[in-house]
Amino acid sequence: MKLLFVLSLFSVAVFAAWSSEDLEIFKLQNELVEDSRKQTDFYEYLGVENGPKASYDEINKAYKRMSRKLHPDKVRRKDGVSEKKFKRIKRKAEERFQRLSLIGSILRGDRRERYDYYLKRGFPAYTGTNYVFSKFRPGVVASVGVVVVLFSIVHYLMLKMNAQQQRRRVEKLIEDLKRKAFGPSMLPVGDFSDRRVFHLDKLFVVKIDGTVWLVDRELIEGEDFDVDDDGRQVFRHEQAPRNRKERRTRKEKDEVLLPVTPDEIQEITWKDTLVARLCRWLFTKTQKQDIPQEDQGTLKRLPNGKFKKVKPAATKKA
Repeated sequence: MKLLFVLSLFSVAVFAAWSSEDLEIFKLQNELVEDSRKQTDFYEYLGVENGPKASYDEINKAYKRMSRKLHPDKVRRKDGVSEKKFKRIKRKAEERFQRLSLIGSILRGDRRERYDYYLKRGFPAYTGTNYVFSKFRPGVVASVGVVVVLFSIVHYLMLKMNAQQQRRRVEKLIEDLKRKAFGPSMLPVGDFSDRRVFHLDKLFVVKIDGTVWLVDRELIEGEDFDVDDDGRQVFRHEQAPRNRKERRTRKEKDEVLLPVTPDEIQEITWKDTLVARLCRWLFTKTQKQDIPQEDQGTLKRLPNGKFKKVKPAATKKA
């Protein structure tokens, strides 16, 4: 919505900058192209050879020659032509002559400079309600560049939305684990000890400070969960260790605690887009080709059974 609003304001500002004289020039140019069925301009229509470089006398001479040619009085009714058709032909001739008069007044007056300006930079195209510029015709390189830029923007927005969804999922996971560990209040109660929670076939630790950690170890059947008659896994809720021996036994388990936090999700930048990664990959490839590969040596077996990398001896120059 904001983008559409900005574009609307920009369009209003552009259209407001065009005067009634400019709009008349645009309308005449558009009618001339439609009537000629080809891309043309006022100078070509009058038959001026030098175009915008022509002098006033050359334009005036060409205009008088064209006005004698297109004068409505030269239209005669031929035999077999109905009155209705003749009036239609006569009306079109009058419209062409009126257009010729306006073109002549523009090229022989102060508005010629304005017309030459748009002739050089391009006339806006008529869209049915307003005029928009359509002079630019991109080449192959420009078209590919525009496609790459648009693709990069779309890919960047998709990565951003995906990262936001992942953060929301992690935040919801943390909230569910706290609710399982401490109840609806999600506040530590009882002995204020850490809680071990099984959730989504994984083991988590919810500490009293509110942080959540994932236990990175393989779950063992009979110790962490049981299998019921229907083949479903029923997880056991571990209690706090009752004595020093149980505490020591639990510590001996090969556990690694991984933090569960939305901050662990990578912040998306333009460098994460596919185009940027492709450019980095190509740059790395070219750099590796420029660096000569050194001989890394060979592996030699030692008497104690171990291996050692031995570099080749440097060859002496004669």
